[in-house]
Amino acid sequence: PPEVPAEAMPEEIEEEAVAEEVPPPSEEEIKAPAPFDRSVVIQQRGTGKVQLVQYLNGDWEMLVEGQPYFIRGMNYSPTKVGVLPWEWEWKWADENTNGVVDCFEVFVDANGNGAQDADEPTVPDFQLMKDIGANTIKVYLTSNNLPRLNHLVLRKMYHDHGIRVIVGNFLGAYCNDSGATWDPGTDYTSRKQRDTMKANVSNLVMRLKDEPWVLAWVLGNENNMEMSGDVNATRTNASKYPETFARFLNEVCRMIHDMDPNHPVGVGNLLTGLVEYYGEFAPALDYIGINSYISGDGFGATWQKIQQTMGRPVLITEFGCDSYWTKKGPDEEVQADWILKNWEDIAHQRGGAGGVGNSIGGMVFEWLDEWWKDSLNYFEDPLDRQSVRGVFPMPFPDGYAQEEWFGIMGQGDGRASPFLRAPKKAYWELGKVWNQELEEERKEAVQGEAKEAEEHLDESENNSNEDVEDVETTDGRE
Repeated sequence: PPEVPAEAMPEEIEEEAVAEEVPPPSEEEIKAPAPFDRSVVIQQRGTGKVQLVQYLNGDWEMLVEGQPYFIRGMNYSPTKVGVLPWEWEWKWADENTNGVVDCFEVFVDANGNGAQDADEPTVPDFQLMKDIGANTIKVYLTSNNLPRLNHLVLRKMYHDHGIRVIVGNFLGAYCNDSGATWDPGTDYTSRKQRDTMKANVSNLVMRLKDEPWVLAWVLGNENNMEMSGDVNATRTNASKYPETFARFLNEVCRMIHDMDPNHPVGVGNLLTGLVEYYGEFAPALDYIGINSYISGDGFGATWQKIQQTMGRPVLITEFGCDSYWTKKGPDEEVQADWILKNWEDIAHQRGGAGGVGNSIGGMVFEWLDEWWKDSLNYFEDPLDRQSVRGVFPMPFPDGYAQEEWFGIMGQGDGRASPFLRAPKKAYWELGKVWNQELEEERKEAVQGEAKEAEEHLDESENNSNEDVEDVETTDGRE
C-alpha cells in the first residue's frame, strides 16, 4: 500500500515497536534432546497388555498394564547335578517325592556345610529372585516339551512372586523344531523347514498367549553366528543367507502380532551381527535381544548401532561372567565386578537416564551353576563333577569361560542338589543395586501420582470457576 504521510497519521497511533534482537541458539542448544516426557509418545509397538513406547526425545520404555517395567532378569535353567537337562525337567522335578516341585523348596546353605539346618528354611527359587529385585526369567520351549509344560508351576511363580517369563522359541537353532538333522543343520532356504518352524511357533503362541506370566516372545538363540563351513555353531545357515533369514523373522513376527497383540516379539542375537539386514527386511521386530560378553565395562557401541540401524529398543538377553579363574580357583569377586559394571551400562542406557535411551533391561546368565556344560564333550565330562576346564577363549579377566561356573548361585559339593543354593557375591551385590533402583522407581511413581492428582485438582477447580462465571453471566442477562 502507498506510504501515509506522517502528518496525516492520527496522533493516537503509537510509535512502531522495534523488534528486540534475539541471539541465535548455541550448538549445545541445537544438539540438546527433548526432555524425557512420558506424556508425548511418538511410537507405540503393541496395543495390549505389554507395550514398547518411544517418547519425543527418542527414548524407549516397556510398559506393562500402563506402568513402566524395566527388565531385571535371570536366565533360568536349573539342572540337578549328575543329569543332563533334556533328561530332567525342572518344571516337574520332585526328587523327594513329597508332591511339591523342587524349585519351590530350595534352601540357602548359609554356613556352607552342604546340608539344610534347622535355621535354614525352605524357600522357592523365585522368592530368592524377588528378594534381590529380579522380575523376569527367560525360558526356551520346543514342540517336544510344550505338551508336557507344567502351567501350574509358572502360574504359581507369577501369582506368589510376581516373576514373569520371556518365552523363547529356538527358530531352528540346534535343529529344534525345524525338522533338520544335526548335519547339515537348519536351512532357511528350505520352504519345508520354514513352514515347520512357523507352525511350531504358531502352536507355542496359541497355547501360551493368554497365560498371565508371559511378558514377551524371543525368536532364536544366536542363530546369526558366523559360519564354520556350511553351518554355524548353533546348527543354522542364517549368516550365510542373511536376507532370507531376516525376511523369515519378519514373517514369523507378523504372524505372532496377528495372533497376540499383547506381547512384543524380539530376536535372540549374538552381539549385533545381521542387524543391518533386520533393519531392512525385518521391521516387524519389536525389540532386539543381544547376548553379549564382550567387556567387563559394558557393551560398547551396541546401543548406538541398534539405534542407527534398527531404531528399536534393546534387551541384553545374556550377560555375565563365570566365577572361576583358570588354574587359580574360584573367584567370586571378579564375577561380581563384571556383572555390576555391565548392569551399570544397561541402567545408564535406559530411557531418561542420560544415555542412548534404548535399553529396556538385561538378563544375567545365569541363576544356577550347571555341572553338565563342559561342552567340549558332554559324554566324557563327569556329570557329578564341576569341571574347571577353560572351555572357550573369552574376554574374561582370565581369558577363558568355565562353562559350569556361570551361576550367581552355586550347588555346593553337589550332594544336596537340586535343593541347595549357595549365593555368590554377585547375588548379594546385584541385590543391593537392584533394590536401590526399585526404591527410586517407587518414589518416582509416588511423585508422579501426586503430580497427576494435583493437575487433576487444578483442572477441576478451573472447570468449576468457568461454570460459576457462566452462571453469573446468564443471571446478569436475566
